[in-house]
This record gives sequence, structure tokens and C-alpha cells, in this order.
Amino acid sequence: MRRRRRFLALLFICFAFLTPLAFFYFTIANETNHDDYNSESRFRTFEATETVEMPKFTKLLESECAKFPENVTTLWPDCLEKMKWIRTGWKTHKCYSENRVDGSECSFRYYLSQVETYCPPIENLNKQWVFAKMSPSIRRLLPILEIVPPYMKTRITRLWQKWKNGAHEVFEKYEKAISERRKLNVLVFIGFLANEQKLKMAKTSDHGGPLGELLQWSDLLASLSIIGHHLEVSTDKTHMRSIVWKYGQKSPCQYVNGVRQHLDIIFTDIMGLNILRQQHRQFLNTNRCRIRLLDSFGTHAEFGNKAYFLQNKKELSGKLSQRNPWGGHGLDLRQHWTFYPHSDDNTFLGFVVDAEDNRKNYVRKQPTALVYGKEQYMWKDAEVPIRVLKKLVKVHATVADMSSSPENKSSIFENVQNHGFLNSDQISQLLDSTTIFFGLGFPLEGPAPLEAIAHGAVFINAKFREPKSRRNYRFLAEKPTLREVSA
Repeated sequence: MRRRRRFLALLFICFAFLTPLAFFYFTIANETNHDDYNSESRFRTFEATETVEMPKFTKLLESECAKFPENVTTLWPDCLEKMKWIRTGWKTHKCYSENRVDGSECSFRYYLSQVETYCPPIENLNKQWVFAKMSPSIRRLLPILEIVPPYMKTRITRLWQKWKNGAHEVFEKYEKAISERRKLNVLVFIGFLANEQKLKMAKTSDHGGPLGELLQWSDLLASLSIIGHHLEVSTDKTHMRSIVWKYGQKSPCQYVNGVRQHLDIIFTDIMGLNILRQQHRQFLNTNRCRIRLLDSFGTHAEFGNKAYFLQNKKELSGKLSQRNPWGGHGLDLRQHWTFYPHSDDNTFLGFVVDAEDNRKNYVRKQPTALVYGKEQYMWKDAEVPIRVLKKLVKVHATVADMSSSPENKSSIFENVQNHGFLNSDQISQLLDSTTIFFGLGFPLEGPAPLEAIAHGAVFINAKFREPKSRRNYRFLAEKPTLREVSA
């Protein structure tokens, strides 16, 4: 039940924030027809296009098309001005004629209400869209899996059946509300992978490196794919440049010959946003409101505005640093999507917790502890609690950088069964037999404690004598938040 709730929660978050109308149509038997991809770009992108069925409006009277409701200026404030412009401006670009604008009043009204959304629809003309269909086939993601780190590929494929089950449950529960949902053109630019040559995050992910960001991106890609949106994924600066050029050449019309021309949402991270700011400023300025920023720690209002921070940096900082390298983006705070629900100002995206299979027969576990610390430096100054823990239970570890030479091992690892680096399947199996998940105070946050709890373990974490924040703790010194961490 817990597993189902968590999958349902993340899927519903995607529906609620990506599509305000929150509609969709689902069928397992009738999979999406857009599984094909361009073989020339398969290693850097996966994209599809949306088409809109053009309704007939030629039989309508001009008087019908020129009639507007009394509340038009209230509910559609730009409508009359747009109608005035298009009567002469429709010849400025061929895309208007490609959308069946022919100089008649009905064609103007059709375009501004059916293709665009500036005007109220004509009563005798039903709006017709191609709706996003649930896409339970993992084939849509195959070209994406070619360009992401092995950890992301493994996680997506391992959990895919659970994503499908979650999609079924979402549809059954919210069928009426989500039966009609427009497809969105979604660009996903994973900035830290574009900086892989410098950061080595993907390279270190398979032997003990940080996994939180990779995990959240994996879940986001899986959910976007399975709910049927059109995806274009980039993990490379060169390919991102070609995407920017392509969308920069688009016409002023949202649709040309029924094909969707513009982006609806852009998912990126802070590193990706910096790349866009440095190399594609005009593209960023044009699409600023479409940005959804994956921001693990979140951003408080004091750090969102660069000028405000500079004026108040002494009050907002400690002795360790008075810099704000991860803030100052000038976005609406709701555009920052976080790993945990840190602040009401930001948007909580979250991640999926892979729970133990509820269908398994319950087996009483032997008391064992797994220490939350996969690199040796995380165990520093933890000798006393680890010594006590050893007296009570069998202690396991997954330290990836421990030397095999006995003389190089710290005494803290004596009588500790270290498994080294484990992949996600192996971690899941180990958690099945774990009764205590023991935190050392760092990492401060991550998915592992929730996964351990989902497998039935008790999470015990270190409590700090003094809460840690950017004012007194180096790891947080340049994070754009005043949040205090007490454990």
C-alpha cells in the first residue's frame, strides 16, 4: 500500500504541475504512435511532435464569428486587440495561412480561439486537440537510456513495471478528471551531465558517488514518458545548441500544418540554467517562464534576487563564505522544484521510494544494522556510536572506497561486514534483511533513509548539538537557504 501511494503521489504531482487542466486518456493496448525517433540524433535526443485536427469553419456565418460574449474583455482581455491585429497582420507570416487563415472573420476567430487561446471558442465549433495518451511501453525511452548514466538506466528499467501499475491506478482513480489532457512539448536538459567532463558525477555513480540527483532525474523522465508528453532530452552542450537553434527558427504560430511548434516546459538544473545564461541568453529570456529548475536544497526568497543578496550578504551569511553561487536566478520561487519539501515557497517534486513487495510472506529479521555512509570520510569521528552499535547488532556497510589491505583500514571498520559498492537491486536485497538503518549525520539528506524505512527498517540518525546552516557549516555555506538542519 505504501509503495502504491508513493507512485501515485509522484504521478499526480506531474499531472498537477505540468498540465493545469490535468486530463489524460489511457490504454495499455493502444500504445502511443510516436515511438519512432530520428536515427541521426538518437544518441542525444528523443523527440516527437503533436498534431491538431483542423475543424471545418467555412459553413459558419460571418455574424456568428463576430459575436462575442459580454464578458470577453474580462475573461479574454487580449481577444479584441488580437482580432484587430490579425485582420491586417495575418499576411506577415505564411504560418497563418497554413493554419487556414484566409482573410475571413471566421478564420480569424477560428485561429485565435482554436489554435491560440486568446478568444472564446465559437459556440458551433468544438475545439479539437490531440490528447496525450498514456504510454506504458518503455520503447519511448530506449534512445534516452543510451545517453544517461548506467544508474539511471538501471533504475528506470527496474521500476518500469511499477510505473505501469501506478499509471493504471492513477487512471482508475482520476479517470473523469484526467480523461482529456493536451500533449506538451517538454525539453529536459540535464546540466550536470553536460558538465560531466569536469564533475565526473556520472562516472562516480557506479562506485559510491552521489545518487540523489540521478535518482530524481530518472523518476522525472519515467513519469514524463509514461504520461505521454513529447520529450526532447539533452545531456550535451553541443546538442543543446542545435535545439536552441531549431526552436529559435520557429514561426510566431503555435502550430504549423497541425504540428506543435513551441516548447511548453523546460526542465533543467542550476548548472543547466547557467549554461543557458552563458551561451543562449536570448533563448533563456524568451522561455524564462517555462523553466522548471530541479533545485535539491531549495532556494529561499532572500537568495533568489542577486541585488538583494549583495546588499544583505553579511546578515545572510557566516564567516565561512559570503557568496551565493547557487542562487540569484531571478525566477519565481515556485519554479524551483525540490528533492524534499523544504519550503512552501518552492515546489516539491520529490522522488519515488521503492518499497518492499507487500505480497512477500513476512519473515522475522535477525537484528542487523546498515550504516548510512558509503565513503570513508563520512565515518569520521563516529567511533563511539559505531562501537556501541557493534555490541548490540551485526553491523553492515557499503563503503565503496575502502582499501582491501588490512593495514590501511581504520579500526572503526573492525567487525563490520563491508559489502563495497552495491547496485540498486543489491541494496534492495540488503535492506530486506536490515532492521536498523544507522545515520552518521552526513549525508544531510538523501533517498536512502526513506527506502530503508519502506523496507521495514528503523532509521536512527545523529542529532547535532547545534543546528547546522550556511552560517556555521561549510557544506551549507554557499547553499541559497537559511534552513537549519538539526539531525
